[in-house]
Amino acid sequence: MKRFRLRALLGAAESSGVRQIVWTHDPRLLRLLSGDQRKPLTVCDIIDDHRLQPTFNARSKAEYKLCYQELPDFADVVFTVGKPTAEEFARNGANSHWVPNGVEWQRFHDTIADPPPEPEELAALPRPRVAFLGILSSRTDHSLLNRVAGALTRGSVVFIGKWLGPTQPLDERITSIGFKPASDVHRYLAWVDIGLVIYVSDELSQSGDATKIYEYLAAGKPVVTTAFQDRERIPACVHYETDTDSFVRRVIALCNDCERQTGHDLAVARSEDVRYADWRLRVQRMLEIVAQAHIEIHP
Repeated sequence: MKRFRLRALLGAAESSGVRQIVWTHDPRLLRLLSGDQRKPLTVCDIIDDHRLQPTFNARSKAEYKLCYQELPDFADVVFTVGKPTAEEFARNGANSHWVPNGVEWQRFHDTIADPPPEPEELAALPRPRVAFLGILSSRTDHSLLNRVAGALTRGSVVFIGKWLGPTQPLDERITSIGFKPASDVHRYLAWVDIGLVIYVSDELSQSGDATKIYEYLAAGKPVVTTAFQDRERIPACVHYETDTDSFVRRVIALCNDCERQTGHDLAVARSEDVRYADWRLRVQRMLEIVAQAHIEIHP
């Protein structure tokens, strides 16, 4: 949801009364502007901790490390989706704020009472349907997904997303239906029963924020996850499991209790629990912070 977050913010900036903003996810750009005395208000919106990206070479990581150290010198406002990262930057003197990712809440919530037509890719799959939405890459635990598929005695495991060539093949019992655009995701989540988040448990996963958790919840689905940083607000239907056996047992238990877990009232309650993560509210908060910084820096 990186692009959506930036589009939403820039589209709403006109109403904030703030002009001449440079808003980017890449701190290297803002660093180039730091010597300009006429520079506009600068906002660094950090979605991932680039110092920890496994696909970056050592030179790139070192460059990002230096940029992050110097954030107080060239960024007027810093947003991060990771709470530990926001706290680190604040300790170093940056005007840093933790604002997690969000969800188009109404779009997903509406599917509970008025589900769209069942996608044909799902129609033949037995229920309960356990779904992983996202990208399979070096950051996800493919063996965990395979363990879930191997342990299920009823229902289906569905992968909805992009395949980036993991070395370990997926279990043949997993149905892959490919990438779906953000505008269609709600149509598919309306017809699954349990949502999975299977990030490898490491420093990078703990510093990020899984948009899919909010989407599962907004659609009224229980979630089993290996990573969830907003522990103070964790809803009861988000099952945070730190080891493989507990994760698989939790999925099986939810499948065995599927009839109760898929009830309308419970689904609505789950969705309401995550209303606070609506993108409109996230964007409003960010713009208020930027507007205040604009007043303080450009009185």
